[in-house]
Amino acid sequence: MKPISILVALGLFGAVAGRGQVPPDPGVFYPADKFDLADLPHYVPEQKISGRIRIWGSGYIAAGKTLQYWEEGFRRFHPQADFAVRLGDSLTAIPAVYTGAADLGSGPRISWNDLKAFNHTLGHDPLAVMVMTGSFNVPGWNAAFAILVHRDNPLASVTLEQLGGIFGESRDGGWKGITWHPELARGPEGNIRSWGQLGLTGEWAGRSIHVYGANPRYGISQTLSDALLAGSDRWNASMRCFTNRPRERGDPPGTDAAFLAVQQIAEAVARDPDGIGFTSIAFADTRTKVLALSPRVGEPGIALTIENVRNRTYPLADESYLYADRVPGQPLDPKVREFLRYILSREGQEAIARDGKYLPLTAAMVREQLKKLE
Repeated sequence: MKPISILVALGLFGAVAGRGQVPPDPGVFYPADKFDLADLPHYVPEQKISGRIRIWGSGYIAAGKTLQYWEEGFRRFHPQADFAVRLGDSLTAIPAVYTGAADLGSGPRISWNDLKAFNHTLGHDPLAVMVMTGSFNVPGWNAAFAILVHRDNPLASVTLEQLGGIFGESRDGGWKGITWHPELARGPEGNIRSWGQLGLTGEWAGRSIHVYGANPRYGISQTLSDALLAGSDRWNASMRCFTNRPRERGDPPGTDAAFLAVQQIAEAVARDPDGIGFTSIAFADTRTKVLALSPRVGEPGIALTIENVRNRTYPLADESYLYADRVPGQPLDPKVREFLRYILSREGQEAIARDGKYLPLTAAMVREQLKKLE
């Protein structure tokens, strides 16, 4: 049997949904030597591994070459290990793990539905190991969220709380995991509907904010709901929501056959001086401006740069995970543990840098993830 057997269905819409089929490999976006990984630990096996590791879920780790590099590198240390891989849709990742079809599930941050299903099936949460930071500007590869406004808008920075007021509505509470928290409620006084509420003066003070976003069922919308709306899914009722659709005559050019929602959002903001929307920086141009983001009121805004995404100071960076089943208080399957240790080593993170789309973890983040395997 070949070391990797991959079932990847290519499709048009995974790039924005973050939970669907994957497009072809777009190539290397960042040179492998862009990141200094000398402070990451080399992989040293703790035990010899043999047998098959089964991986289901998102195909983005295989649409590039990251998974291929991981498998080849791991087998240099463990030649008796092999892989059975079924990738293409991250919606399969968590169910495959809790039903026993897979040892590892590949995907973005776990959704509320997946977490609830896993917990109700097995009685505990999955082990979630962050294996890489999302891309800076590669749509689909968990790209960081860019908040765009029109180039004529004088606003330069916004806080996460303000974004919650712009994109959200009043709510009766919010979710932390699968537990409802009434204390996360807020009233309509927290809504931000004019540019003057953000400190703009003169002619801008009384102008209404026009909000643009993606279909609330898309993965990126769910991720932003968790980050900005306390997971409540209480979006601004006036937000215009875009959905991926076939590209038509008159649409701006693009590399995708589909006119992606994130590109439609950027186009809408570019045409509307009062517009604001969330998208990828890949779709920003000279007609728009990317806002700096402040984690909290009183703190300076942080620019969306590749360095700030990788070191996770930019507040709306994203990431990719591998999920496994581990009963609390019991050891992890040895072959799964060794493979995750390899991924979290310098060799494993160099593979991410070599593929040039996702971003490798920092040493501090690697240490944090390795603690989960103890």
